[in-house]
Order: sequence, then structure tokens, then C-alpha cells
Amino acid sequence: DVDRLTAELNGSGVTGIVLQDQLISARLQEFDTRQASAAAEVERLLAATEEARARLIRTEANLVNARQLLGTAQERETRLRSLLDGAIPQLDYLTAQDQLTEAQDRVASLEQEIDVQKQSIRQAERAYDSALQEGDRLASSRRTEILTQLNQRKEELSNVQGQLKQANLRAEGQTVTAPISGRIYNLQATLGERTIEPGEELLSILPTDGDLLLEVK
Repeated sequence: DVDRLTAELNGSGVTGIVLQDQLISARLQEFDTRQASAAAEVERLLAATEEARARLIRTEANLVNARQLLGTAQERETRLRSLLDGAIPQLDYLTAQDQLTEAQDRVASLEQEIDVQKQSIRQAERAYDSALQEGDRLASSRRTEILTQLNQRKEELSNVQGQLKQANLRAEGQTVTAPISGRIYNLQATLGERTIEPGEELLSILPTDGDLLLEVK
């Protein structure tokens, strides 16, 4: 697992072990899919933001024209009002009033629409920034996750190696090595029977490559 995580962290994707390499390939494919999805979301939000800005430009141009028409309507209404003493028909003045009201409503409507569009642009920009940060976070989060797992596996491996070393030392301490080679006889203890005290006789050894000495009492 340490080799797999190291390879995945380095981006090589090869450990020499088929199952490990398949797992790395699957994880990399999953990460690439998530990155591609995040990138597509960034592009979508960028396009939406640009479209909102273009729409705002068009609306602001319409507002300029609407204000010009409003100015014209105000001048006409003022001029006809001064002629109401019989110089013009009453209907002409009422028509001018209606046109002035429509022009005022049009300007007010466009101004309100611009405010809404500006708010939408700010929201789209925030969403775009968040999507960019999410794309960066994916790579950073993946690296952090791999490093965390790698450190955990290394720590576990170190603990196991330490336990194995201690077990080997204990095993060595439980092994009695004879100073000579030969045949064992007169065995005084069996495995797991009891604790052997220092200096206690365990067995006798008949050397295989030495001369025998017979002692007669």
C-alpha cells in the first residue's frame, strides 16, 4: 500500500504490481472525472457571467435612448401645456401626457432591470470564483489525502517492523545454542513444560566428531 500511495502521489501510476496499478488507474480516472466536471462548471459560469455582462451593456444602451425619449416627451408636454388656452386641442395635450408617462415608466423599468442584472452579475462572479477555488481544492485535497494515508501506512509499517523485531529478539532469547554438535541424550526438559533456571542442566550431548572418554567409577 505504501508503494501504491507513493506512486499515486508522484503521478507515475506504476508499482509493478498488477492489482495496485489497477487501483491507481481507477483512482486517477475518478480524480480526472471530478476535475473535468469542475472545469466544465467553471466554463459554464464564465459563459453565464459574460452573457450577463453583455445583457447589461444592451440594457444600459436602451436606458440612454429611453432617457433621451423622456427628455423629448417632457419638452413636448411642457410646450403643449402652455398652449392649453385654446391654441391647441385638449386631445393633443392629453396624448403628450400619456407619452410622457410611458417614457417615465420605461426609464424606471430599465433602471430597475439594470439593478437586477448587476446583482445577477455579482452572484455569477461569486459562483465563478467559488468554482475556481473548488478546482484548486480538488488537487490540494487529493494530495493531502494521499499524504495522510501514506504517513499512516508508514507509521503502521514501522510499528509492525518494530513488533517483528521484538518478536525475533524474544525468539532468539528462547533459543539455546549448544557449544558443540552431537547427539542429544538425557533430556531433562520439554517445550513449554516449565521455566528453566540459570545453570540448570537441560540435556547431555554426545559429540559426533570427538574421541570418547570412558570414566569408570
